[in-house]
This record gives sequence, C-alpha cells and structure tokens, in this order.
Amino acid sequence: MQTGYQNGANFRHVSVSPYVKSVFVTFMSDANVAPFRYAVSQGGERNTIVATADYYEGPFGTVMIHPNRVQAGTTKLARNAFFLDTDMLSFLWLRNIQEDKDVAKTGDADKGVIIGEGTLNVHNE
Repeated sequence: MQTGYQNGANFRHVSVSPYVKSVFVTFMSDANVAPFRYAVSQGGERNTIVATADYYEGPFGTVMIHPNRVQAGTTKLARNAFFLDTDMLSFLWLRNIQEDKDVAKTGDADKGVIIGEGTLNVHNE
C-alpha cells in the first residue's frame, strides 16, 4: 500500500479471497486494537456478536476489504490482495443499450430484446 501511495495511487478498495478476509478479521483480536462493543438489550431480544471488520484505516488511507470468492480458485491466488484505485477505473460502452422489438411474436405476448456491450476501462498500464 505504501509503494502505491508513493507512486500516486489513492487506494479505496482491496479485493481478497475469503481466506484472506478471515485472516484480516483476526486482527480485531489483537490486544492493541479496541474491541467492538454493543449494548445488550434486557428485553430478551436477539443480540449479535460482531466478528468482522470491513475497513482498514492506516497511514496511507482508508480501504474497504471485499471478499471475492473467485480469488479462492487456487492456493497461490487465494493469498493475493488486489488494491484498487477507483479513480483509474471507469465503465466503457462498446455498444450502447438499445431495444430490438423485431423478434418473433408468440400469441398475445409482446417480446423484445435489450442489447448492449460494455467493459471495464483501466486508465493506467
């Protein structure tokens, strides 16, 4: 994260495997971290134990940690963390959304098709 920051990145999101997300959550059990505490109701309602953390705030910014089950495919991939600077990403339309109503009619049903193509546009190498 420090190297990216020094090179001009402003990371906002980190994509990790479920394994890495579960390891990240264990940081909350460290003695130097303030625990989450919630009031317990007296009325016999359900109570919740919080055992997760979704954000990391460090010296180089605050990032949200997202579990990504696709990254759990292989052991080598499961230990990676992908830091994302959303300022360097956008959606690019390759073919704008359009409606095609000229499809086969069946009975009283009005059929149609919505067609469009887009991709993720990355603004750096």
